[in-house]
Amino acid sequence: MSLKVHRPLKSQLPLILLILLVAAAIRIADLTRLPPGFNDDEIRGIQVAETTQQGVVASLYNVGDPAGGYEGLYPTLQGILTSLIGDGLLCYRILSMWCGLISVALMYALARRLFGHFAGLGAAVALAVTFWPVLLSRSAIREALLLPLVLALLLIMARALHLSRKIEPEAPMTAPYTMLGVLMVMTIYTHWTGILTVPLVVVFLIYLIATHQPISRRVLSFTGFAFLVAIILGIPYLTFSLRAPALSALHVFWANRPENVVSLLNSTARTVGSLFLAGDPLPQHNMPGSPLIGPLGSVLLLIGLLTAIRRWRWPNMALVLLTLLIGLLPGLWSRGEPNFTYTILALPAIMALVGLGALVAAQQAFKLNNLTGNGRALLAGAAIAAVSLYFTSTALFQQWPRSQGVDQAYYGRLGRLAAYLDRNHDGLTTSICTLNLTSADSRKPSDPALLDLMLHRRSPDVRFSNCLTALVLTRGGGLQRFAFADREAAKAASPLFRFWLDKGQPVPTDGLAPGTVLILNVEKELADLAGKLTLGHVEWAPESVGVPSSTRATLPVRMGGYLTFEGYQLPAGSAYRPGDTVALVTYWRADGPQEPDLRVFAHILRNPFTEPILQNDVLSVEASRLRDRDVFMQIISIPLPPDFPAGEYHLSIGAYRSSDETRLPVYDANDEHGDRLFLDTINVE
Repeated sequence: MSLKVHRPLKSQLPLILLILLVAAAIRIADLTRLPPGFNDDEIRGIQVAETTQQGVVASLYNVGDPAGGYEGLYPTLQGILTSLIGDGLLCYRILSMWCGLISVALMYALARRLFGHFAGLGAAVALAVTFWPVLLSRSAIREALLLPLVLALLLIMARALHLSRKIEPEAPMTAPYTMLGVLMVMTIYTHWTGILTVPLVVVFLIYLIATHQPISRRVLSFTGFAFLVAIILGIPYLTFSLRAPALSALHVFWANRPENVVSLLNSTARTVGSLFLAGDPLPQHNMPGSPLIGPLGSVLLLIGLLTAIRRWRWPNMALVLLTLLIGLLPGLWSRGEPNFTYTILALPAIMALVGLGALVAAQQAFKLNNLTGNGRALLAGAAIAAVSLYFTSTALFQQWPRSQGVDQAYYGRLGRLAAYLDRNHDGLTTSICTLNLTSADSRKPSDPALLDLMLHRRSPDVRFSNCLTALVLTRGGGLQRFAFADREAAKAASPLFRFWLDKGQPVPTDGLAPGTVLILNVEKELADLAGKLTLGHVEWAPESVGVPSSTRATLPVRMGGYLTFEGYQLPAGSAYRPGDTVALVTYWRADGPQEPDLRVFAHILRNPFTEPILQNDVLSVEASRLRDRDVFMQIISIPLPPDFPAGEYHLSIGAYRSSDETRLPVYDANDEHGDRLFLDTINVE
């Protein structure tokens, strides 16, 4: 069988434009809601992008990943773009979407140069409708930028060497080799696997020399110039890697190495099998259990691969084969399950081989060098592309969102809540209940921070509490919206707070379970409660200037600039036993912006002049979000030890800034009276 180079198709421009339009449609459709939120990889990249916006630009960033650092090119571009157009689910994905469309165009140009127009169209279609590249274009991760850079590098290398089907013995030019050096270093600045572009160029050059290809004698010197450009531009990366080797690409390769020979063989089998059998199991990369290429694509890939192996002495075939082999190395040289992000470098070769396989199959079936055959082949190819598009669209928009693990991987409930808030401009404030109020893991942000990333508008009208020990009612309890950030928060809400939440009316919300969003108006009930709280027993602290310790304070009492203590609830006349818990319910009102590190405390003392015996410092609301007339309830629990002595004890409360542990002053009108208040005493029997 001979591989024929057919005449250029007259309709190639409209066809590639149509392919690009299809690629754009499947990448843009519902981009603000699918994926439903951000996954951990995207969050790390966005955090780095926000760092770059603050002027901290580096080659590598430490994101707390023991396997290595985070390269800086993608987040730098992301930071520049979002500073111009804003942030949110859509804006953070625009860069990746552009990269995906550029990749389809570059894939066509590369495959057309190496194998002809029909193969170029086939490769472009494969990249346009394959599930992983489509999902990659909708994900705010650095691999989205790596793909067009690798495609551009291969295309520039082919131009620099005057390579199409064969090497043309023409003199090298400076511009392509300069771009080759720039692109090599850009891939390294984008992703740790980008370092493999350097041996790819070297090995292909060795191949050209070893197989006596008709390359110009000046190619070696020009290639050396390209490497010099790469070294000069890569000095910051090299310097940073020497200073912090644990963040470098070489460390990632070492950290991901197989544990032994058996592990290497297993990873090799899994990586190769991920192309045809069972792919990446991570829902943020794949339909779990699905291979990278579908059945028809696998057949075309095998045809193209066998064709390239048979003609390995042809430089166009050798370039694709070497790219495939070197691009798969990070996946082969790894442990654990297959990971599609490790094999981005191999993706151009895979799609080019699919295009080559389509060309060979069309030649056999339609005699492609014949004009009538061209039309029939194009119709068959269009039908196959349409079927592939249908299956990919169905998988992406219907099956994948319901796949196990997708919602958890993308914090989907919070993402859909953000989309709901973005669409509603009714002027209502929103109080959100979340169990992830503050994150214990520095690599994973809290729900307030996550919602900020996902919202397209900065809204001061969102409050946060955990509903276990605190609840925020906005605007004095007036008409407002209440939402649960996760299912467990709704179930775990304190019975004390259920009194207020049960008065809410559920609001149907797309993608969220019934009861996730409530409309609430408890202004009258809260006003009635405030009137009762003012009758509570409160005394000034004994150290208050000019105030006798026996003098009672009148509620409400102002603390600091914009915080008011409205009152408290404590079981009247009840006695505690050792091992019991003193559950003090406190009520506070914000009269303006609060200290971001605000905390409230409760102390148990033997007498007002001694140090506290027991205490609890807490605040289960996001203080920086509180605004004028917001009322929050805080339960302060103090467990009594089993051997706690019997007797009468004093109970005091106050507030302070946790950053410098400075207490907020307590005021009577405009007169300052200490920094704490004393409540009813408690008895321990």
